[in-house]
Formats: sequence, structure tokens, C-alpha cells
Amino acid sequence: MLHPGVLDRVSSGNFLPLTLGTTMLFCAFAVWIGTQHLWIKDNRYGWTKDNQKIILISKRLWPIYLIRVVLPVLATYILIIYLAAAATDDPAGHIFFHIVTYVPILFLFIGGYSLFLWYYPGYILATNFFRAKEKAKTAEEPDGEQGDLYVYMPFYDIKKHTEMGPVRKNGQVRFLDIFAIYGKREGRFVFLTNGEKVFADKIMQELKERGLDRWILKISRNYSINMLLVLYTIDTRSKTLKLHQEVYDNLLKNLSAAEIEEISTIGPGMKNTLVEDFLVGNDGMDYEGWDDFIPLH
Repeated sequence: MLHPGVLDRVSSGNFLPLTLGTTMLFCAFAVWIGTQHLWIKDNRYGWTKDNQKIILISKRLWPIYLIRVVLPVLATYILIIYLAAAATDDPAGHIFFHIVTYVPILFLFIGGYSLFLWYYPGYILATNFFRAKEKAKTAEEPDGEQGDLYVYMPFYDIKKHTEMGPVRKNGQVRFLDIFAIYGKREGRFVFLTNGEKVFADKIMQELKERGLDRWILKISRNYSINMLLVLYTIDTRSKTLKLHQEVYDNLLKNLSAAEIEEISTIGPGMKNTLVEDFLVGNDGMDYEGWDDFIPLH
């Protein structure tokens, strides 16, 4: 049986407004945490030693997380409590009570939700909201205004001559087996088509010498992608490049779906015509050199 005090609170006229207000407040906190999480991953993700392992995050990242995520949420909560307590007979007592009682719960919420988003970024509320708006906008557009680019796909011709790799030879891999390049201060890494991550500091120099760098498109602060592996047609409104199904399935051997999406997503600050400009520059889509073996070390 419920405690009489609990029943009194539930039956109080203030219970429903307070419950709704608290729910909306925590939803707002969740959206804020999500947007800041995206900013941190876009701008400071290179500070992690291993992208998805929270225990290995560089110590430099924690102060930024504290400043951009924890402090704004905590300050907003305390300000609201202060404004509410100011109308009572004992403001200091009410503020102290709420800080001691509810701030630890708030820290659990911030920490738990942030940790959840680190492993499952697809559940960020802000991202889902804008995706829903984008879907609604797309549904309203007539067929004649669809932003799809229909182009020749060399991948299908290449597939007639080979299977999915990576194929190795004396410490080298085929150009076709390079999915993406991840650059940061410590050097460059290559993601192979099986999701394996390999240090390859001179990779761009090797590709330029062979004229294959034209297929590598920088789509975000840290990631460049091999456009041979991208599925055309391309929806020019979408921020995420789709991959050929064989490529995607192969990447899942060592990468999660969330990691693949992150690598394939056009980052903030990049040109809206990024893909169109690439296609213009690769008129004819000559794919000679796809089977060249590229040194990684």
C-alpha cells in the first residue's frame, strides 16, 4: 500500500503541472546533451584513442564535456529551483533541500544518458527531430523536385572481376579495399572494407602518386571516404552517403552500424554541393587503378 504522503502528493492539484513541467525540462536537457554530444564528436572525437571505448577517452575531453554538458544543465536546474524557492518563506532551506536530494539524481541522468549516447548516437533526440522534419519535407515535395543524382556506378563493373576484400599482398591492400581515411593530429588511419582500422600515415601521398586521390572525398572534419564504394543514386538532401550493400555488410564484421553511419555522414561546415562537385570533377567515372596495391605503412 502506498504511503499516505505519496497519495497526498498525487492527489494534489500541483502534481500534474509539476510532473509535466519536470518531464518537459528533462526532455529539454536530453536535447541539449544530444546537441553538445554531436558537437564534441564532430570537433574533438580525434582526442579518443579508440573511438567507441569510453574508458580510453583522452583526459582532455572530460573538461570540455563538463563545461558544455554538465554545467549548463546544472546551472539551469539550480536557477529554476532558485526562482521557485524565492516565493517561499525559507528560500535557502528549499534550495539546499533540492540540491542535496535531487542534484545527485540529475547527475545520474546526465552521466547515464551521455554514456548511452556515446554507444548509441542514433537515439539522440535532436537528430531524430530534424530527421523527422526532413522526412516530412521530403514527403511534401513533388516527384519532379526530388534531389537524386543518377550516375554510372563503376562498382558493379568491378564486382564482375573480384570479390569483397580486403585482399592483401606484402603488407599492401587494393585501393578498392580502402573504405575511409581518418585523419587526426597523431596521423592518418585507414578503415578497410571489413571495418579493420590500420595506421597509414602516408596514405594520401601514396594515392596522389597513383592518381587515385580523386576518388577520396573529404566529407567531415576527420573522415574522407572512397567514393567508389558509395551507392548511386545519391539523395542530395541526405547528409549520410549510402554504401553498396555488399560493402555495408562487410564493414559490419568490425564496425557497428552507428560507426558506419558516423563515418559516412557529411559533417557540419562542409559545402552543400560537395557530392555534385565531386561528380563534376570525375566526369566519366574512370575507375582504372581500383586493383592497385597501396602500401599502408
